[in-house]
Amino acid sequence: MLVDVTECQFKLSLHKKEFERVIRIIKQSKLTGHAIIAYLQKKGFPQVAVRVESKNDHQRESEKARALAIKIYSRKTNLETR
Repeated sequence: MLVDVTECQFKLSLHKKEFERVIRIIKQSKLTGHAIIAYLQKKGFPQVAVRVESKNDHQRESEKARALAIKIYSRKTNLETR
């Protein structure tokens, strides 16, 4: 029986703020796209979401993810400056 612990490693690295490792895990696994960016935003890491997008190899998905990440980051920044 094989157990994929990628999600656990991802969440633990995120909790420890090991952002380079988070990005490496995402790039080397199937954790990509809007779902992962939304998760990062929900957990308060929009800066990582933007970096994940920049490492994404899929051009079309990358453009959509980048727009979403920038939008999320902008909203968070605007709320913090009020």
